[in-house]
Amino acid sequence: MSGCGLTALPTEIGDMAGLKKLNAAQNRLASLPPSFANLKELRTAFFLGCEFEVRNTGERRLAGFLYGRRMA
Repeated sequence: MSGCGLTALPTEIGDMAGLKKLNAAQNRLASLPPSFANLKELRTAFFLGCEFEVRNTGERRLAGFLYGRRMA
C-alpha cells in the first residue's frame, strides 16, 4: 500500500485479524479508522510520510509511537 495516494484506510482493515505487517508509508493518511485497534497481531507498521492529525490524548500517544518519539 506504500505510495498509493491513499487518504484513508478502509474500515474493513480491522477485519484482517492475522495482519502482521502494514506498509502504508508515503500516503496522505491523516487518521486511522477505529477498527485499526482490532489488529492484535500487527507487529510492524510503516507510516513515514503520512500527515496524521493529532486530536486527543490517545492519538497523541499513537503518533508518538508511529514517529518514534514521546508526545505530551
